[in-house]
Amino acid sequence: GLCLQKSGNTKEALELYNTVLKEKSGDNQTLAVAANNIICINKDQNMFDSKKKLKIATTDTVRAKLAASQINSIDFNSCLLSFYTNQLDQFKKKSVQLQGAGSPLAPLLLATSLVRDKRFDEALKALQDGNSQDEVVQLSIAELMKKTGSYCDSADALKKVLSMCNKPGVISLSASLTLLGAGPAAAADYLDGALEELRNCGNYTAEEITGWVLQCAKFSLAHDMPEKAA
Repeated sequence: GLCLQKSGNTKEALELYNTVLKEKSGDNQTLAVAANNIICINKDQNMFDSKKKLKIATTDTVRAKLAASQINSIDFNSCLLSFYTNQLDQFKKKSVQLQGAGSPLAPLLLATSLVRDKRFDEALKALQDGNSQDEVVQLSIAELMKKTGSYCDSADALKKVLSMCNKPGVISLSASLTLLGAGPAAAADYLDGALEELRNCGNYTAEEITGWVLQCAKFSLAHDMPEKAA
């Protein structure tokens, strides 16, 4: 189920998780994880279903058998669920509990509330003050920087997401942000550096690297930098 969910096949993952819960095909820990994953897939939709699933994942008997990371994830989703259902007192109470527990995702909760009120600068500060290296937090920082027009800072934030920084899609986004923030020359320099990292990381074939070289050359020619394209 998790593999399907991570690969974007959420419909199939949802069916599998619901089958596990319906047939109770697993121990309490497995059922709690399946329920929490359904909440993740539902996001701000199907609130009634998410509330039902949360009850499965938050009984004292179940929590006693969960790892700390699993409890943190469930508590975070519980807090978000309170936010989505406008139970703001519960949301604040749970946010404080998560912060007290030292959850690396706690700054996201305050930022979520501020973004809802379109207070983007304050939301960004909340995330930065949290000093979390969690990749979800770093991606959120990058998105908020983009929203506030800090394009180069947004590109720099993306570089801190180590599991993604050498992905072609992230490189393209970072180049676009650098282009908006600092112009074509800076974007071309960024692409040169990224191309060198792609060569060195060992995850791409020679054919793929050649394709990237051609794309970088096209970018330079399109922005009247023939010396870069050479």
